[in-house]
Amino acid sequence: MKRFLVTVVCLLLFIGIAFGAMLLLGNIGKSTVITDTTCDPPCWHGIQPGQTTPWEAVSILEEMGVGGMQQWGESDEKSEIAWKFHYPVGDSAGYIYSLDDRVAAISIHTSGSLTLAEALEKLGEPDSMWMHYEKIEWRHWLEIILVYPTRGFFVEIDIELPSTEESALVEIKGNSPVDKVIYFDPAWYEYFLSSRTFFREDEQTILERLQPWPGLGEISYEHLLRD
Repeated sequence: MKRFLVTVVCLLLFIGIAFGAMLLLGNIGKSTVITDTTCDPPCWHGIQPGQTTPWEAVSILEEMGVGGMQQWGESDEKSEIAWKFHYPVGDSAGYIYSLDDRVAAISIHTSGSLTLAEALEKLGEPDSMWMHYEKIEWRHWLEIILVYPTRGFFVEIDIELPSTEESALVEIKGNSPVDKVIYFDPAWYEYFLSSRTFFREDEQTILERLQPWPGLGEISYEHLLRD
C-alpha cells in the first residue's frame, strides 16, 4: 500500500511538472499583451495609466526583472522610462510616458510576437484607423495605427510594400505582425494626437486621415501617394 501511494504521488508530481513545462513553453516568444493577466487593459502588470506614479511603475518593473531600464525627465512633470525584455518574453522593449506625476501611456514594442488577430481578440475592434505612407531610399511601407480613443489603446502595424508599385492596394491580414501596442489614459488622448509622440503628423492632418475601421481585408492607400 505504501509503495502504491509513493507511486501515485510521484506520478502526480510528474504530471504537474510536465503541465507546468507545457505552460512555460507555450508562452515562450509570446507578447506580454497576451500573457499578462494581472489586470485588464489599458492596465499592464499593475501599472494603470492615469493612476500609477512613475516611481511605482519603476518598482513594478524592477520586480519583473526587466533589463537596461533608464529614466529621463522630472517625475513630477514629464518623464519617460525605457527598458528591454528578457527571453522568453517575445516583446523587445517597453516605454512609459508620464505626465503630471502619473503614467499617461505604456508602449510595448511587440516586434512581431503578436499578430493582429491576437490583438483584436484581446482588445476588440477599434473605432477608427490612421494610415501613413513612409519611404526611404531602400524601402517603403505603410504605417497603420488602430485607434481606441475611449478605451485607451493604439495598435500599430507596419506593412512592407513591394519594390515596384503595381497598385496602391494592400491587404490587412489576421496574421499581420503587430509592431507595438500602446495603452494610454483616455484623458490624454488629444494630447497624444497633438504631441507627435506616436503619430508622424500634426493633429489636424491626423484627424483628417482618421477613417472608420474597415476590418480585415484589402484597403487602398492611393490618396496618401498624392499628398
